[in-house]
Amino acid sequence: MNIHGYEVEEDAWKVSNMGHTALGTKGGKRFFLKRYGEYKMPRHDDSTSPKLYAKMEREFNDFKGNRIKINEALGSLAGPGGNIILPTDWFVDDIYYIEATEFVDNLIEDEEILSLPQSDVLFIMLTAAGALMSIHRKKIVHSDLKRTNILAARNSSGKAVAKIIDFDRSYFVEAIRPDELGGDQSFMSPELAQCFMYDLADEVIANLSLKSDVYSLGLVFHDYLVTEDVTGSDGKRHKKGLHPKIVGLSGALKEREESGKTVYCCEAQLAGAKLVVSSAIKDKYLRHLIAAMIQLEPEDRPSAQEVLEVLKTKTVIPLKKDGAVAIEGETEEEATAAAAPRSTYSATSTAARPAPAPAPAPAPAPKPAGFCAAWPEHGITFDEGKLRAGGYVASAQFDYKGTKCYNLYKSDGVARRFTVETLVLLGFATRAGGAAPAKPAPAPALAPAAPREVVDDGTLWDKDSDYCYDMDAVTGGGYKGIGREERKGVQGYSLIKTSGELRFMTIETLKMLGFVKKK
Repeated sequence: MNIHGYEVEEDAWKVSNMGHTALGTKGGKRFFLKRYGEYKMPRHDDSTSPKLYAKMEREFNDFKGNRIKINEALGSLAGPGGNIILPTDWFVDDIYYIEATEFVDNLIEDEEILSLPQSDVLFIMLTAAGALMSIHRKKIVHSDLKRTNILAARNSSGKAVAKIIDFDRSYFVEAIRPDELGGDQSFMSPELAQCFMYDLADEVIANLSLKSDVYSLGLVFHDYLVTEDVTGSDGKRHKKGLHPKIVGLSGALKEREESGKTVYCCEAQLAGAKLVVSSAIKDKYLRHLIAAMIQLEPEDRPSAQEVLEVLKTKTVIPLKKDGAVAIEGETEEEATAAAAPRSTYSATSTAARPAPAPAPAPAPAPKPAGFCAAWPEHGITFDEGKLRAGGYVASAQFDYKGTKCYNLYKSDGVARRFTVETLVLLGFATRAGGAAPAKPAPAPALAPAAPREVVDDGTLWDKDSDYCYDMDAVTGGGYKGIGREERKGVQGYSLIKTSGELRFMTIETLKMLGFVKKK
């Protein structure tokens, strides 16, 4: 089968997370083809009205145009033999947008990297940080950095260098497209996880930045340096990379951990637990670097350029006091010990050349004492218990370009801005008397019109009967109710917004969000 000059076997297409992939040949070279399935070019037929056709065509062209912009922006950085493997060709075939990437032979897969000598692993880390720095200079977030998306290959001098692949989920940081956000939960940053936990609220999306990739890369680095031998399904011994340990879990997450199920680093930190960087990492500068990269707050993480500099100079950077990460075997005083301010990334250096003297830290902005009164027209009451549980100690009214909102402050003076709608959505505030928002919405029915049927009787499907709803968490997440629903044979649950809209979730998603708990 010939597709735009590429010879592809008829049954070669395999399902991937964004559509289908296949290998093809063109001009005697092999290419990796990716056929996107999320957006399709519509066909003119009786089932597609002119209005629907125009909508689908607009969405397809918008998606295609954005993908091409990203490819072209990164294309100026990459080339044959580079550290960024990008599409070299893109086109539309029938209803699909397809990208072609030149196939790279003799790649070192992610699991093989774990067995390389540490000198090779460190050079892969160095070149991965350099590649990410280049990507970030284009104001692009990769958004799905994980071990399987950072491969390696030997260069002409025989050194193993990183090869960053798979930009399916990438986006321009100044033009985030909420419907296209995604990633692997095992390596996902807390702020990206929050986007899904709070239904892609604008104010939560506003917290996304280039630092989201730095968090993911920090977990990859920990995996590279901390491994254990396990027996695979093939009966052979394999290396397994290990994430930092999680300490301080409580509630539903602790129950999940005790039952042997996965608790993700991002959700653990959002729930107030800490990550502990392993003492198996022998070099202090690496322990401190990784601990800095996986801090909860993006502003507490280094940039990709700073990561690269630390790897080059072997500088030991001090950690922020009372941060969301600890280092095994180090007291907080030892981990934070350095006169240098956190933002300069300068401290005791293990490199032969001493680190330059740090610049004086800027004076912190004044922080209000306690929680402010609400703007009179908002009619809300702050839930100080939930605010403190979220790490906030004070608030202040703030008029942002004519919009009356609030700055919430953490103990270190770091502030985040929230609108009244988001405060209510996150459960940080309630409206007087449980009143509806200022713009009234029609009262929702507990079940939508046929043919959809949502049974909101307080019970779960029989297969999930070991659990029950945590309605405080459900309502705190901005939902009015929850009920059983079956879609396309999948037994799941629809959460009912105050507007009457429904959001369908599986039991696994409900567990992750803490919307159900063990009986």
